[in-house]
Amino acid sequence: MSRNKSVKQRLDGEQHYDELESDIDEKASERFHTPPAYQSYEVTDFLKKIGINVTGGIEQ
Repeated sequence: MSRNKSVKQRLDGEQHYDELESDIDEKASERFHTPPAYQSYEVTDFLKKIGINVTGGIEQ
């Protein structure tokens, strides 16, 4: 916020944004909060997927 604004102007602006946030449509909120497009995988997940046992130790 600008330093030149009075306290009343700043409070009015904050109240305006609070009112906007309180009037959110539930369906619009659901569309906005979608699951991620991809999932992150660990190296161990990939190794398990291709059939490598990752729980065993190194054999010498």
